[in-house]
Amino acid sequence: MKKRILILGPINRNKKIFDFLSKNYSVHITDSKINQSFIKLNKIDYLITSGYAYLIKKNILKILKKSINLHISFLPFGRGIMPNVWSFYEGYPSGISIHELNDKFDSGKILIQKKINFKNFKNQTLKSTHDYLIYQLEKFFIKNVDKIFNNQ
Repeated sequence: MKKRILILGPINRNKKIFDFLSKNYSVHITDSKINQSFIKLNKIDYLITSGYAYLIKKNILKILKKSINLHISFLPFGRGIMPNVWSFYEGYPSGISIHELNDKFDSGKILIQKKINFKNFKNQTLKSTHDYLIYQLEKFFIKNVDKIFNNQ
């Protein structure tokens, strides 16, 4: 039986990940708020959030095999919204992180992460660096998805 995966977050942001996972898994995607009934009804095994605005409740997390967040900061720096802005404003290192979900935003166990340095920084904007971090995060996740799902 195929793993059943739910991706939570904007569809346009997560399309590449959705398309990649759909080749081997049963994948749903939504940006809407979910509840435990939705998870049970759709028999979701794995949860991936990326750009999702809502906190996932404990009662949902405990019924999943694995739940992770894809985040465009080098955690623990840049927790919460607009991490790219804060990394520049506060002088934090830029990067990408994949971490387990828990009952607080961006504070679960870090599974894997990578620092990102921007070339030609003076020619960059917040939008261009944000887009580059998303692109790098997609590649990073796709490269490591089997290790993540297999707890390696």
